[in-house]
Amino acid sequence: MRRYHEWFTIRRIAFLTAAAALLLIVPFKASAQRPPQSSSTSRSNSGKMNSGAQIGMEQEMQVRGDVRDKPPETEDKLRQILRELKEDFERIQAINENLLAMVKTSEGFSYVRITDLTTELRKRARRFRDNAVFPPPGPAPKDEKKIGEINQDQEMKDALLVLNERVNKFIDNPLFQAPEWSDKELKARASRDLETVIEMSAQIKKSAEKLGKSIQ
Repeated sequence: MRRYHEWFTIRRIAFLTAAAALLLIVPFKASAQRPPQSSSTSRSNSGKMNSGAQIGMEQEMQVRGDVRDKPPETEDKLRQILRELKEDFERIQAINENLLAMVKTSEGFSYVRITDLTTELRKRARRFRDNAVFPPPGPAPKDEKKIGEINQDQEMKDALLVLNERVNKFIDNPLFQAPEWSDKELKARASRDLETVIEMSAQIKKSAEKLGKSIQ
């Protein structure tokens, strides 16, 4: 039985490595509105996951069944997880760009649109967190920016800028460029940033719903 398990494990690793070649994360469409990074922190591959990082992620997924005292997940299930991670990583960035564009426009806000976008952002961020097997987020840093009361357009713009900054921090995490997705410190940072995105998007959604009703 042990010999069969070892054979099955080797077979799964081979499959996952092959799957990585088929499901590479596509390049990030760089936002023209994003503030330029300093030369000390700039990364030419920022905003996408390389194939090495994805292989590391898949190897980690292989252990999911073992640590939860259940049979390893099927190849079809793993393929679905990879597809969802790719899709969510792209959509988180696209939604962030759409929200930022609304901040830059001189026209009035569409609070219905903000509600829809933040609802999807929260959904995508939560699924990415669950699929990526991130550790629980640590405590928020004392200097972390927070969203205050949102009762008017300018306060909504300020809130969306804070959310934009947090999403960019998550996307630019060097974790997604590493050959192996195993750096505990970077994973904890990504988990914290993603949890903040989830919390902020929920807060903005609630305020957008309230402001939308007030102008009807």
